[in-house]
Amino acid sequence: MKKLFPPVVATATQARALTVGGSFKAQLTKLVDTLTATSPHYVRCIKPNSLKQMRVFDVDLIKAQLRYAGMMETIKIRKLGYPVRQSAEIFYRTYALLCPGAKLLEDQDYVSACRKLIPLLV
Repeated sequence: MKKLFPPVVATATQARALTVGGSFKAQLTKLVDTLTATSPHYVRCIKPNSLKQMRVFDVDLIKAQLRYAGMMETIKIRKLGYPVRQSAEIFYRTYALLCPGAKLLEDQDYVSACRKLIPLLV
């Protein structure tokens, strides 16, 4: 069969043009590679009311935003016992900022520092 149908070797003048499908596939592969190489963090902002007034909460608006952002599904998953866990170091570095008196001693590990920090946050 190979003798009957030898492979066609493309020359520089016969190079195939990039198709729309090929271009899309290349862009999609590049996007997936970029997303895989990063660890994104998202901040979800919830608008409390349409009036832009302090201490006014529109419960229906808030629920709709939470549903749209996927937070309701996240809450259900966490209630089922699949919490997202952080390392003690990340927890301490994130929440120690909220307690001005919190300070990590050189001989102290992050787990024991977090145990001391949590009562200050509650």
